[in-house]
Amino acid sequence: MAKKETKRKAFNFLRSYFDVLNELDKDKDRLEFLLAIINKQFLNEDPVDLNFVSNLCYESQRHQIETSVKGYEDKTGNKLGESSELKGALIGPSQGGEQGPSVQEEEKEEEEEKGQVQQVFVHRSFDHLSLSIEEHKNLVNEFGSAEVEEILDQIENFKGNKKYKSLYLTVKNWIKKKKTTNQNEKRTTNTPRRDKVINDFFRIPGE
Repeated sequence: MAKKETKRKAFNFLRSYFDVLNELDKDKDRLEFLLAIINKQFLNEDPVDLNFVSNLCYESQRHQIETSVKGYEDKTGNKLGESSELKGALIGPSQGGEQGPSVQEEEKEEEEEKGQVQQVFVHRSFDHLSLSIEEHKNLVNEFGSAEVEEILDQIENFKGNKKYKSLYLTVKNWIKKKKTTNQNEKRTTNTPRRDKVINDFFRIPGE
């Protein structure tokens, strides 16, 4: 088998990939699903000839996977899947052939690699904020998955999120404030009804 080359050093293996993987019973389906993710992330190759179950699982994660690939290409300027032979041919013999990366380029790649490896342990990140898998697990255990993801979306779209330092604490505070607000609104809504019942009870006939 010919060796597949890629410039990408790592990618963010999301918790959702892991959750879908654990829903598969057969090792063959698991392997197909994993290889489809890996080949897309490192080579930008769309999966072909997947069986029904593996294809269904991949399609459920397609948006996340393609977003990751596009983010890498936009950030680095590297197009995944382009062969080194083709790039060498475009340089031409008069330019002295392919040259090795400079020290600065190597250092930049090392930094990017470290950052991408660290992202493996991150459930979600945006701007300067990030939430680790462990922190996300704690939040879900306390508040529920739907509540946590809804608040994360709201914080990500909040223009003033740059003032926050901890995404974990911000999520907890937002959920608690939301619950307090809902309780106050419910209390305010119920008060007029209770007052009306009391007033009707003590009302003098004929008033």
